[in-house]
Amino acid sequence: MAGIGIVVLVGLWLLMTPGLPTTDLCFNAPKGFKGSKCIEVEIANNDKSRRIGLSGRDSLREDAGMLFVFDEEGRYDFWMKGMRFPLDIIWINKDKRVVHIARNLPPCQRSSCPTYAPENNSLYVLEVNAKFTEKYNITNETLIFFELPR
Repeated sequence: MAGIGIVVLVGLWLLMTPGLPTTDLCFNAPKGFKGSKCIEVEIANNDKSRRIGLSGRDSLREDAGMLFVFDEEGRYDFWMKGMRFPLDIIWINKDKRVVHIARNLPPCQRSSCPTYAPENNSLYVLEVNAKFTEKYNITNETLIFFELPR
């Protein structure tokens, strides 16, 4: 009987634990405008969510990503430790323009993994499926449109 109670409590806790906030993020033009490509992104805006990121997940929907939001512009290094699928990583400045892209990065399951960093400062970093930037012609200077939830 005690085991069932624990399972019920854990299940209720999981239901009550909120997921990450989400928003629509569009490339080249705002949502609904000709030429825009939009995806739904989860927002990692605190130390815990930024540390976990997409690691441990088996996949990512084609029309999804994770947006890492920082408190100030800086040079933010990323790595692929604990990842199970390849990614493109896009660094975005305070003006919401792409400043650097690392493409088709392989997962890393070793104890020592390479890091990837931009040459320029960024305020946001976006992780999407590998080859996304190639498929949708995302390049440096591409303009990004999104609003962060309050």
